[in-house]
Amino acid sequence: MTEVKDISVDLMQYALVGASLFILVAVGFLAIWWKGLAKRDAKKELKNKKKAEKKQQKLEAKQQAKAQKSGQQLKPTVQEEEARAEEIARAEAAVRAEEAARAEAAVRAEEVARAEAAARAEEIARAEAAVRAEEVARAEAAVRAEEVARAEAAVRAEEAARAEEAVRAEEAARAEAAARAEEVARAEAAAKAQVVGATVAAVGVQIPRFETAHIENDRVFTIKFYKMQTSQLFENYSFRLEDSLTIGRNPGYHHWTIVDDLTVSGNHCKIYQKDGQVYILDLNSTNGTYVNDQRVRGQMKLENHDKIGIGQGSYRVRIE
Repeated sequence: MTEVKDISVDLMQYALVGASLFILVAVGFLAIWWKGLAKRDAKKELKNKKKAEKKQQKLEAKQQAKAQKSGQQLKPTVQEEEARAEEIARAEAAVRAEEAARAEAAVRAEEVARAEAAARAEEIARAEAAVRAEEVARAEAAVRAEEVARAEAAVRAEEAARAEEAVRAEEAARAEAAARAEEVARAEAAAKAQVVGATVAAVGVQIPRFETAHIENDRVFTIKFYKMQTSQLFENYSFRLEDSLTIGRNPGYHHWTIVDDLTVSGNHCKIYQKDGQVYILDLNSTNGTYVNDQRVRGQMKLENHDKIGIGQGSYRVRIE
């Protein structure tokens, strides 16, 4: 029984498959047939349209031929005339607009060219003016520089002349001082042979004093020196000035010998009286003699309480 059922089921299945295949084949044939009908109809319609167009063209050609033969011309319609007039107006407007644009462009180009030419001319003028101004400035600067150079040269020449004159004056003063020092040395050398003797009072120190034999002044001064480097002023040296007093570093030769100060020259200065006044004379010393911080050039009058600078020492003078 089971085998009979299986065979029947298989037959049913085969029948269904065969039926479905038949249906599919039938549908395919129907589709092909329908498509062929549609193509045929389309071809017919296309042929009919072509025939109609050919007929229309033939009719128009016949009409034109008849019109030409009869001498009649087809009159344009109102719309065609308006269209033509509008086209003409548009063309004329386009031509006018183009001409106006060209004219404006020409005017603008001319204006631009003029403006550029004016700008270039102005730039050239400015450049020339600048060059001229620079040349004038250079010329003025050269003239001023030349004037300044001349003035400086004149000043330098004048300064050189003054310096030469000062050098000559100093040389003359030195020569004069040397001559005076030589005269003093000769007089003192002569006086050494005629020493009378004198006592010089110093603070616990006896310093030799030499006096000249030629005393022309009746008045005798007492000169006291107070050293100023100490905190208190006290009397260091006291001398009787009858004629002259020499100061230096050469031992055994001067009235006041300063040995411990190397800045004092061998023949440093001389103090003497004349016409009742006391004077100081620098003997061409190396470091100079100072009175109240002013260097002695030649001779200078001494007053009471003057400050004298000899070498590294500073002294206050009292004249009695």
